[in-house]
Amino acid sequence: MKMLRRLVSISLACVVVPPVFAQSVPVRFSLEIGGNAIGKAEYQFLPKKDGFTVKSSYSFSAGSIHADSTREGQLGAKYELKSDALTVKVSGGTQEAKITAYPKDSRFMFEATVAGEVLDHSFPFYPRTVVLNDFDPSGVQGLLYLASTQPPGTQDYWVLVAKGRGIQSPAQLIPASDGEGTLDGTKIALKHWQLTVGAVVMDIWANEQNLLMEAAVASQALAYRREGFTRKDGVATSDPAPGVPTAQPTSKIRASGNGNTYMTHPGP
Repeated sequence: MKMLRRLVSISLACVVVPPVFAQSVPVRFSLEIGGNAIGKAEYQFLPKKDGFTVKSSYSFSAGSIHADSTREGQLGAKYELKSDALTVKVSGGTQEAKITAYPKDSRFMFEATVAGEVLDHSFPFYPRTVVLNDFDPSGVQGLLYLASTQPPGTQDYWVLVAKGRGIQSPAQLIPASDGEGTLDGTKIALKHWQLTVGAVVMDIWANEQNLLMEAAVASQALAYRREGFTRKDGVATSDPAPGVPTAQPTSKIRASGNGNTYMTHPGP
């Protein structure tokens, strides 16, 4: 009996349990372009029996454009994408997108509704996939959670950009120089990554528990910054890379007649 208990103890010790990150209280971010705050975003990762429910929203105004968005996604126990539903309203136009994973069929189904027209598209299934939506930091946070259970290695991550008929692209998450900052006046250590999707590079900063603090695309003067957070250098957005011009706020957001916004999130 003692030997049996010992074997059970050893077997349990060998079980790898993925880290569980839950954010039941909404986490709020400032949305900035060119160093100017244009709106706010918030998200939650709510635990459930077989994974997590992601709920997020954002709202911003820039010139004559006003946008609102909501998201509700379903993730597995290792933060793998199961399904997602997004609604974006821009200056009177509305686009809805539904994404469903079909692992057995090796595909994602992307269903979009734009101005009453239904657009269906099928994408190859990749298990290390996250959904990115313009001005929504919840997708970046989901990537950090996914990386905690499936660390960067020989396989790329993949992103589905919720825009038009959908865009699928490989992505690389590369560790960069760590840093320091403060959250609500308390000093914190920061992890730093660079997310590369196509020709776009996003700097991502998080605390030691992989909780997102800031994400910024220097070449586009875009930043998501957690409320109450400041990096040690005092710059809320990433510094432009050498030779890369900083975009002006007026050039960053355009609205099309079908309700899409074309702006600044990583994409091919």
